[in-house]
Amino acid sequence: MAELARVGVAAAPACPNCKNRLSELPIDDLSGGDEYQCLFCSEIIRIPQQVLDRLREQREAFLREHGAPPTWLQRLTLFFRRLLGRS
Repeated sequence: MAELARVGVAAAPACPNCKNRLSELPIDDLSGGDEYQCLFCSEIIRIPQQVLDRLREQREAFLREHGAPPTWLQRLTLFFRRLLGRS
């Protein structure tokens, strides 16, 4: 479920101080007006409700189009299939 909460780099808001993208923004845990601390410069950022709504909407559209990301077990299985298939 943590993978679903990540924000895509193109859609992620930038820190107003250091201009780095906040790609690890926990959009499910935040509500409008909550504060978030930038991991790069430690700036405290207030996230408006409109931004959170837009990010959630974009995430839902991405999941409808591409489906849910694979679980760790599916990724592990795929890794070993590729590894053994090449030998």
